Amino acid sequence: MQLNFKCEQVNGADIFSLSQNLLNPFLLNQVHLSLTTVSVLDSLILNAMAHDILYTFKVFDEQQNIKALAHFICNGKHALYLKGTNFDKSDNSGSMHLLMQHAIQFFENKTITFYG
Repeated sequence: MQLNFKCEQVNGADIFSLSQNLLNPFLLNQVHLSLTTVSVLDSLILNAMAHDILYTFKVFDEQQNIKALAHFICNGKHALYLKGTNFDKSDNSGSMHLLMQHAIQFFENKTITFYG
């Protein structure tokens, strides 16, 4: 089965909007983080955006449905994985694997740190 997923960097206002609409509900409803904790992540994302050090990637299908989303912070030498998830868990399609492979290639000359 050919899925034809693509991975690309998200830019501008789309970053925070996608995080609010896709990642936050996952963190609140499935991971069961508190609203306060998710608000801290939102603040971190906004601050990183303001300092132009946030990198967000998404995986999407041919119909433009987002299958995975992840945030990274990079200072030019080190990249830190903040948080992300795939939204096609029941399909087991490998979208998050594709996203991580893309991020590793994108940050290939930097030290990448992943915290679970």
